[in-house]
Amino acid sequence: MAQYQIFTDGQLIEYTDGVAIYRNGSLNKSFVLLKAITTLGFDGIEDTDWITLYALSAIGTLGVFRNGVRGGDFVLDEAMTALAFDGVESLDEGLTGDWIEIYIFE
Repeated sequence: MAQYQIFTDGQLIEYTDGVAIYRNGSLNKSFVLLKAITTLGFDGIEDTDWITLYALSAIGTLGVFRNGVRGGDFVLDEAMTALAFDGVESLDEGLTGDWIEIYIFE
């Protein structure tokens, strides 16, 4: 059974192991992975106290993403219409369909 986390624009999830602090989610309609690099972390200034490790610009206009496990792989998907992940997968690079698989981390 697949398992997902959905991110609407502006929603970030924070992860820490007591040593490092990361956030990932949707920010400015891009899927991002951020890392705190000082004790101020995300309360501080970008590129001084925290950095963007990864940013993937949205293909669509919603800025809604999901990541999770499907078929044994970690995947990143993007919603293309208001039906989003309740609709059908795009099989033509987002021209039709309600969501698109962006990346598979095998």
